[in-house]
Amino acid sequence: MSSEDLQARALELKVLAFQAAIDSPTPIQDSYAADIKNLVQQRLEDSNRGAKVERTPYFNHSSIPDFVVSWGKPGYPRDIFLRGSYAAIVAAREAGRRREGDPVFMSLDNRKEFSLAGHDYDRISIAQTVSAGDGMLITDLKAFSTATAEPEPSGDFFPLQELVRVNFVRGGRGLFDDEQVNLLVDEEAALQGTSLIDQVAASFTEETQDKFRRAAVLIDLSQDIPSDDFLDQLHLLRGRLTREEVRSLLPWILRNAQVGPRAELWRRLGELLDLELLESESDALQDLDFTPLIEANVSRLLATRAYAGLNPDPDAEQAPISWRMQGSTLTKLDGPRAIRFALLGTRLKSTGSFSTPRWTDLRGRLEPYSVTGAGGHGIDEEIRVESRRGRNIRESLDYVAALAGEPGFFIDDVSLRVHDAGGDERTITVDFGSRLVVSSGEVELGSLLSATQLLDRPDSESSAPETD
Repeated sequence: MSSEDLQARALELKVLAFQAAIDSPTPIQDSYAADIKNLVQQRLEDSNRGAKVERTPYFNHSSIPDFVVSWGKPGYPRDIFLRGSYAAIVAAREAGRRREGDPVFMSLDNRKEFSLAGHDYDRISIAQTVSAGDGMLITDLKAFSTATAEPEPSGDFFPLQELVRVNFVRGGRGLFDDEQVNLLVDEEAALQGTSLIDQVAASFTEETQDKFRRAAVLIDLSQDIPSDDFLDQLHLLRGRLTREEVRSLLPWILRNAQVGPRAELWRRLGELLDLELLESESDALQDLDFTPLIEANVSRLLATRAYAGLNPDPDAEQAPISWRMQGSTLTKLDGPRAIRFALLGTRLKSTGSFSTPRWTDLRGRLEPYSVTGAGGHGIDEEIRVESRRGRNIRESLDYVAALAGEPGFFIDDVSLRVHDAGGDERTITVDFGSRLVVSSGEVELGSLLSATQLLDRPDSESSAPETD
């Protein structure tokens, strides 16, 4: 049942249910109370997968809850009390009562303007009244419906929406009405300049805030939204993004980061990612421009192989340089070139056989590198030269090429010595026949990218690689 259907059905039922619930139970009251509890119970179960939702036989009881929800953590069930209105919650002084745990009081009526005992109440005064309840959650059916609604499966939903949905009942606190819910799940309302970090702190218990903080910090950073304690929160940008964050938070930031955001955003976001995460969640990352993120982290992200092929885009010559996920591989599109990178060797293969360069044409482009091995052929021989002590073998290749005669000595592959981010020595092999660049271990994208430039020749031919 959608959020709108839940609200409409409850509106249809609640008046009759509470009119009949004033004094002693009647069959009509029992029927309508059961219908309302059915609506709430179904949404509780849908939005709290894995939790145990216990339903009591009581309805609108002063001290016995309608539901008890537990998440498998000993000592942390949460009692849920249904109430007819916010006025009933205030009149009963629920916030001032001592109750075990942090109960939830849910009004079936979302109106917050009323008079009680000679005092006029509105949203602000209700919030002040219930603030004494510490971890207690005061909400209403409309807010509960909005907060726990399933995101549209194909929509570009705001990344906090799913976090709010599964944590609203478990960790919400204070007055959490529809207006407050929208500040966290509705993109337009959430980005009006108020820090999401501050909104999360005001709306959720300390334990639950940890699940939101990293996403809130990254969203604030992407929108240049100031926060009262932003610098104190930067320590949260550690570890590794979860797969769910890669599928929901990362696409939103890539699509919605303000023009020319600080390099701080992309650097810190890159520290939370690796190529394995991007490859494993690649189906959710198609058609996104990764350029600012990858350019800021080309010396940090690691891969083991690259393939230099052709960009199939007919307008590639006019298109700007960009980084994208194409299939399951990270790809740099640079004019007619498409350079694909992979962490797993099975994700990137060559399907063609390509011409190889003469040593005399290649030698000058190898000057910046330490060449430790090479394989090549002349018209009658195949020769492999390897360095025994790690020294550069360019002079040895000069000698071999001079002996080969015409039409020359052609290089099939070269091995280059590089160092990874930790300073360990790695060998990168550039295979001209397959147009693959393969490392002996994980190395920086920048090292592989530099090595692919050796494959650039006016007469080279390319073919698309196999990807899975």
